[in-house]
Amino acid sequence: MDNNFVFHHVRLSPQEQPGCHVQPSWELSYVIAGSGYRLIGGESTPFAQGDLVLVPPGLEHAWYFNSECVDGIVTVENITLMFTTEMLRQLADIFPVLSRDLSLFGALEEAIVFECGVRDEIVERLNTIDVKSDRDRIGDVINLVSFLAANLSTAKALAHKREDNIQRHKLRQVEIFVSCNYGRKLSIDEISRHIGMNKSSFCAFFRRVSGMTFINYLNNFRLEQASYLLKTTDEPINAVAYSCGFQTVSHFNHLFKARLGVAPSSIRQRTPIPSDAVIEPLSPLNMLDRNGQ
Repeated sequence: MDNNFVFHHVRLSPQEQPGCHVQPSWELSYVIAGSGYRLIGGESTPFAQGDLVLVPPGLEHAWYFNSECVDGIVTVENITLMFTTEMLRQLADIFPVLSRDLSLFGALEEAIVFECGVRDEIVERLNTIDVKSDRDRIGDVINLVSFLAANLSTAKALAHKREDNIQRHKLRQVEIFVSCNYGRKLSIDEISRHIGMNKSSFCAFFRRVSGMTFINYLNNFRLEQASYLLKTTDEPINAVAYSCGFQTVSHFNHLFKARLGVAPSSIRQRTPIPSDAVIEPLSPLNMLDRNGQ
């Protein structure tokens, strides 16, 4: 029975977060610290500390944590319990009285969240399991899975499988990854690996659905952040450039003037920006809708 479940309590940074994935087991995920967006079955929704979701097997999902949650030591902290459908079958055979409740798992194809009272009880049970050894966890895991089964009928559906929305899945992954990591050096190899594509396929995909290259999108995102910092802070221009991910000040100045028609220093001098200077929309999803995909 103990081979049919895995229990993890992890602490990591946003850069270490796993990308979008699918697994053959059930996954109960509880966020202790951190916030951001979760992508489940094609639906992207915000989450915060205390988020608790049950994801069924075969449903694509990922949690993307905001970089501003960084506290210098630990950024992300969560507890995950994964258990197999085979474990549910074994429990139904061993405890026939549970078979009716356990059978409800079989009809579940969407991720679910629980009402406050049930949610609090689940969290308490997860914390109890957390302090025990693997061998001593078996009984508590069985009790928790039984408790989940008994409360499935009161749970709320979060997202459905949507095979027709793969483009939006991937674009949302790009948007979140860039927003969390634009301040450091990024490569096309890194972003393509992050969303599970090879470099050439990613470049063709991004240009087709957004109308621009990924590098142009990344630079535009960085320029927008830099423009905001120039308007709202007294940071030196070179510090702004480096903090927004530009490797040299000269490259930053060149791109800034090419996009906006004025030098970065003009922003603080309140020089009017030419009316025809436009930075492309920063959301890949907006670009997708604009292009009629």
